[in-house]
Amino acid sequence: MESDLLQNIEKLHTTDLGKMRIRRNLSLDTEDAVGWCREKILNPQAQISRNGKNWYVETEDCVITVNAASYTIITAHKRRKEKGKSGWKKVIFLDIDGVLNANPQNGGHHGEICDKAFIDADKAALLGKLAARTSAALVLHSGWKFWFDEHLCPTREEAGNLVELLAQNGMSIQDVTPDFTTEEIRKTKKFSLVKAKEIKAWLGEHPEVEQWIVLDDLCLHDEEVEAHQIKTDQEKGLTEEDIEAGIRMLGGFSGETAGSGSRGQSMDRSMERTDGDIVIREIRYGDYTGLMELYMQLHNNPMPEKTERIEKIWKTVLEDARHHIIVAEEDGKIVSSCVCIIVPNLTHGQCPYALVENVITDAGHRKRGLASKCLDHAKRIAQREGCYKMMLLTGSKEESTLHFYEQAGYNRKDKTAFIQWL
Repeated sequence: MESDLLQNIEKLHTTDLGKMRIRRNLSLDTEDAVGWCREKILNPQAQISRNGKNWYVETEDCVITVNAASYTIITAHKRRKEKGKSGWKKVIFLDIDGVLNANPQNGGHHGEICDKAFIDADKAALLGKLAARTSAALVLHSGWKFWFDEHLCPTREEAGNLVELLAQNGMSIQDVTPDFTTEEIRKTKKFSLVKAKEIKAWLGEHPEVEQWIVLDDLCLHDEEVEAHQIKTDQEKGLTEEDIEAGIRMLGGFSGETAGSGSRGQSMDRSMERTDGDIVIREIRYGDYTGLMELYMQLHNNPMPEKTERIEKIWKTVLEDARHHIIVAEEDGKIVSSCVCIIVPNLTHGQCPYALVENVITDAGHRKRGLASKCLDHAKRIAQREGCYKMMLLTGSKEESTLHFYEQAGYNRKDKTAFIQWL
């Protein structure tokens, strides 16, 4: 049957979103994701199999999923890594029933996995928000893991549908937990009795993981694991509140105050970079005063009183997955910053674009390349989000300032900027 795919190899294609997803999942340098996949499929060493409505192509370093009817590349992901070498710093242990769907009909969970179970597209989109905001890898600890083979290729239609829906939201299953079930557990489908043990065993094999959470609607019978658990309501499934909690626990941005404890104060290291004594990172809740003190040097802005209105704006900025405030920190002080906003877009293949604003460096720390480092970090974010361009405005007419932005990769020739003050 594999000849069907090979005979129609020229029909191979994917969407613009698919191209971005493939390049991100496989860390590709090339823009031609389809051509790259085509070469992998044509490799004589590739193993091609058909399961349900998809082809699965297993190569030495990745697995490619192709819709058998349309020859659309749905997704591609790296093959499972060796123990301790995944490179993942953050992990989401994912259950399915009661998380990516609501399961009121399964009261008491006499069966924790149901044939022909559906996945709620809205829940998958919420999970995508969590994964994108934290750059965390997905590790399946649900009974659904038995519907995948050793290379994470689906072996049942339900699992194939899960893979497709995750891919549509920029995700893929990176690994599964080990199997500690017994015949009795498999018969009764009460997998929660051993889930905590399986999770801890997986973590023991991956000491590189620094932060992790568990999404599950059941009691996991282990205090250590439950301290990392976001316990969903099985009648509702995953909610916005669950996502906000996950972002906090994995070091993302939250509007919570310091009262939320160390989890609320932990930082997102997935995009943090260190250069000598300078740390380039995204903003955290506790950075309000330091950032506003820096902003006082931007157009001579006064320090605003932290009113309820200001607090609401601050929380809105922190919780907006598309709003990134990048800062350079030295000895605990914020000394440079810029803002990068990702704008969804329906043109240019539905690729987003990025707007850069509020570029500022403390007067005592200028001429050290700090703003350039912040702009470079913003560029990394824009590339990660699949943006096709970045734009910024400057009110300066000084040639040195204009040259600075040109050195950062911007040009003043392609577009004419207009501004209307309101």
